[in-house]
Amino acid sequence: MAYTLEEKIQIEAIKHPDNYATATYKEKTLLSNGIYGALIKNDALIIDHKKCKGKIEKDKFDIFAMINEAEPATLLREAVVLKDKTDAIKGVAEKKEIWVQKKLVQFFGKNKNYYIAKFAEKNILLITDECEELTGFILPVEVNEVYKTLTYIE
Repeated sequence: MAYTLEEKIQIEAIKHPDNYATATYKEKTLLSNGIYGALIKNDALIIDHKKCKGKIEKDKFDIFAMINEAEPATLLREAVVLKDKTDAIKGVAEKKEIWVQKKLVQFFGKNKNYYIAKFAEKNILLITDECEELTGFILPVEVNEVYKTLTYIE
């Protein structure tokens, strides 16, 4: 049985509630481990978000306001393998760029649209589905020239 993104992140949050934080919007809840987060419709929520370690302060991290300021982005086929063996891929927009973990992009699945927004002196990758509905975010990884080896992913 294949799990949806929403089910996968909730299962992880049930296993490790101390590693997750939440914010509730009108009809959705943002569930995040601090590296990435997914927006889940409240009627699909299987986790008691009150058991998660903390709350995301919506006034400091307003994901819906960020998408309004974001630039459309493309994920390049160029990839790097970091010193800790993490694969990272590059996203580029007109004036911004970001490196994110490849496995997290894959976690959100195919047929997604990407946007880069500014958040607290960093860029953040915002992800929407085919209908342009916001589904989540991924924070960047630091790619230092010393650590990278270029590879190409099909």
